[in-house]
Amino acid sequence: MKRILLCLTLSLSCSLAQKIPEVPLSRDHPIVVGIGTEHATILEFPSTITGLLGYGLSDGTEPGDYHYAHPKESHLLSLRNVRPGKEANVSVLLGRELVSLRLVPNKAAPPTIRFLDADASRGPKARRISAVGVKEKRLDYASDKLFNLLKLARNERVFRAYLPHLYKDAESRQAELIYDDENTATVIRQLHRFPKEDVLVLIGEIENRLDYPIQIDPASFEVRVAKRVYPVALVDAPEVVTGGASVPVHLIVKGDSEGNRANLSIKNDFRIVLSEYCRYEEPDPQLAGYIDASLFGEVGPQQPDTVVPKEGGQK
Repeated sequence: MKRILLCLTLSLSCSLAQKIPEVPLSRDHPIVVGIGTEHATILEFPSTITGLLGYGLSDGTEPGDYHYAHPKESHLLSLRNVRPGKEANVSVLLGRELVSLRLVPNKAAPPTIRFLDADASRGPKARRISAVGVKEKRLDYASDKLFNLLKLARNERVFRAYLPHLYKDAESRQAELIYDDENTATVIRQLHRFPKEDVLVLIGEIENRLDYPIQIDPASFEVRVAKRVYPVALVDAPEVVTGGASVPVHLIVKGDSEGNRANLSIKNDFRIVLSEYCRYEEPDPQLAGYIDASLFGEVGPQQPDTVVPKEGGQK
């Protein structure tokens, strides 16, 4: 079995020993951030930036205290102070969450600052909850319902016209979110979200770039958003992918790893990760002859008793 590990290294400095500073996000108080005056400072957020507001910001086409750049649908924001001594207040929208930053010029600012999700940085906290509360929070993973939601996502163009009430709060978008490990690649083409059920349906492809077929374990699929991994409740994909071929894949993400609502925004940068696969070998049908079925309680068809002829040729 081959395990695939993806390591992403973001380094804007010549020193490999310099560690990227990590700062917990706060949604209650502004975060003071030092921004470079001679070089840009890259701010890495735990989820996609969906909005940016702030007086004194400029994309370089007009005067401003801070020049910024934000790749579309990414979680990165590049800032540089161009007017020494000028501070600024900036509001960053992450999905539906608003984060306030206080930008301060700093000649020695690090080239990259990574913000961590507030809940993840504090670690899990235990709290008391009643049995009734547990039952109410637990998500329903009934397979028949998941299959029907998968059908609604796959056939949205047709079903939405005839069953509009089933898409009342549903969201969808086209995308091209790629995870590449050189030997294989996954691409998300469509995302569909059903808020009431807290279900996210991802539709895409798996590409096998090897010159031989691979066998996929459905349990090895992972859906990632930045550093977070979300459990896959249902996988619809071929078990074997021919060498040099692409096959469709459909995944359903429902809730978090504890069975609670995840409330994931459809605008996040999702990735489908095929964490394990192996070379597919055709089974040898002759091996069946080496199995003693009687050991498993199986009894083969009875052969008729053989009658030995008597002398003289009579039976």
